[in-house]
Amino acid sequence: MSSRALFAGAGCSVLLTTSYLAPLLSPNHFTVYFFLFPLSNVFLATLLDVVAIGLLAAVAWSFIERMNRRNLLWPALFAGIVSAEVYRLSGFAGWSFSKHRLEVLAAFLLSLAFSVRWWRHAWFGWLIDGAYVSLGVLGFSVFWVVPELAYLALSTSSHETPGFESAETRRDVGGPRIVWIVFDELSQDQLYDHRASGLALPNFDRLRAESLEFTNIQPSGYFTRVVIPSLLTGRRASNMRGSSSGKLDLYFDDTHRWERFEAGRTIFADARTLGWTTGIVGWTIPYCRLFAGWVDICYWSDEYPIVDGSDMTPQQGVFANASYPILKLMRSVVPVGTLQSSYYEKNWVAPQTRDYQSIIVHALALAGDSTIRFKFIHLPIPHPPAIYDRHTHAFSSAGSYLDNLALSDMALGQLLDVLAKAPEWSDTTLIVGGDHSWRIDEWRSIHWTAEDQAASKGQFDTRPALLVHLPGQNTAQKFAMKSQALLMHDFLGALLRDLIHSPQDVISRLGHAQPLVSASAR
Repeated sequence: MSSRALFAGAGCSVLLTTSYLAPLLSPNHFTVYFFLFPLSNVFLATLLDVVAIGLLAAVAWSFIERMNRRNLLWPALFAGIVSAEVYRLSGFAGWSFSKHRLEVLAAFLLSLAFSVRWWRHAWFGWLIDGAYVSLGVLGFSVFWVVPELAYLALSTSSHETPGFESAETRRDVGGPRIVWIVFDELSQDQLYDHRASGLALPNFDRLRAESLEFTNIQPSGYFTRVVIPSLLTGRRASNMRGSSSGKLDLYFDDTHRWERFEAGRTIFADARTLGWTTGIVGWTIPYCRLFAGWVDICYWSDEYPIVDGSDMTPQQGVFANASYPILKLMRSVVPVGTLQSSYYEKNWVAPQTRDYQSIIVHALALAGDSTIRFKFIHLPIPHPPAIYDRHTHAFSSAGSYLDNLALSDMALGQLLDVLAKAPEWSDTTLIVGGDHSWRIDEWRSIHWTAEDQAASKGQFDTRPALLVHLPGQNTAQKFAMKSQALLMHDFLGALLRDLIHSPQDVISRLGHAQPLVSASAR
């Protein structure tokens, strides 16, 4: 077998596996950051795919090399290689390359190859050599791909648990309590200002009737992955990236540079310093990895597919994960129903349903735990996709954002019932809101219904909801001026120090269009 065939085989391997190589090896390390360790089975499976496909392709190329250039297979190989390279590279460049465009390109290249072969056979040889060389050049990347996959498999091989409890610092103590509930993607416009006709949200209405409502909150970002760290640190981050070990780096706007996220500089560290016990139950953010040693109770869940469309999961063995790309290829050419369905079925709905079901159980347990004074709960709803049908009161993928709002209301009612029964409820400040609003541009082409279109009217309202209920409050108040969600950190700090006693105290901390002081000065 020639070295040329080996590199061409390696190039074929990279082309065929790029759809899941790219997210796994991305420098932002989202795959490592957002998922529970160990992930080694996924990285080792991908490594096995790259090597196995590369060797099989190299064997095939060793036979192809011997074919006469007049063989009709060569024009097809030329069109296939160049089309695949253009398609994959366009993805890296962020260009939209539809299946129809790919078919048109392949047809054009095939016609070009046959035309050149007919009129100028020498030029045709150059075309084939050029495609062959480009494939070999691409094959050189395996010298980086293979070691990087092996390194990531090793660095993510440690075992993590989805939660922990520390009995050493917990004790049943009195004093003020804080419960902060974040409903992911909770829109002020859809919740209160322009609620869809016939949508009943009795628990949100009950809470609104005895809370201070901020109707013009400006979110601290667009994506949860930067919004939550911004709120917890009191510093606006505009970007984030993970590390190969699952740590978090943030690009802070106040310093205009990347910094490692430090749990010791968040509101939970402030709470611990002031003697508060703390607990977190959350979604998608790896809270328990980030806040290990800083909170007393923690649980997090994110069961989304580790790579969209790959069907790989950390729970599966190496060989099972390695087989999924092959099964995917077979499903594309074999009639539906002749192959066993995949483990994940590339479905967002089922993973998010499982996330919600596990998180709400732990959230209710945290809400009823009298030993925890500061409780933070981050729920994965009403964030799309729809996982509930409000008409049948059952989990379903047939619903809309409004159905997820109804499920959010049900979750709020369960949490309120647990909180109100606790003897410390009379000393509890309850904060309920969204991290950001309903981002219709994100979901219009993915999970969208006629009801979504009618409710949103095709317009993105940026305002998340925010309600603050003080101990003993039984009347409703509104604050309509523009306010910054980023001030939540300062407000929570004042609560921890027992400086908030009236709605006006809340407004003095939260009711500002800009932070009161530079975040970098804190």
